Amino acid sequence: MALSAGTVLGEPRQLRPAAERAPLPSLEGKFRTTLRVKSGGKSFGQSRGDKVTRTWSFKERCGKVSPCDRVKLMRKGKSGRFGSILRRGSDGSSWSGVEKVRGRCGDGLRFSSKARIAVKANELRGDDVTEITGTFDARVKGCLKGGESAVLRGDLR
Repeated sequence: MALSAGTVLGEPRQLRPAAERAPLPSLEGKFRTTLRVKSGGKSFGQSRGDKVTRTWSFKERCGKVSPCDRVKLMRKGKSGRFGSILRRGSDGSSWSGVEKVRGRCGDGLRFSSKARIAVKANELRGDDVTEITGTFDARVKGCLKGGESAVLRGDLR
């Protein structure tokens, strides 16, 4: 059988209406998050194997897009509160982003840090995420030097 340009074999694909597609999970609320240091951590006053528990709060940022493709993360750290925007991954159940912080050490010298944060929905209740897992990878330079890599797990409060 000779095929001409533009001929397609097989069954035609049918698009399902939006109402029939599975809804994407919603990441919102306060999570009690435990981070376990995998490497580094000295510049943050921690060492390999240490566990720290922090509160991470997520709030969806939809704009004109539905479902929300971004969430705002506000996390409590050892020395203050830090905010960043995480974008939804192509799988629909993960979010990632980079958090940048600039500051001063006690002696007035400057430092800057960059943290890569990735979280994945681990458990759902309906469409709402109730448990997350992920990674936290921070690098700092200036008057502080070093970095930290950690794995995390969090539960909705």
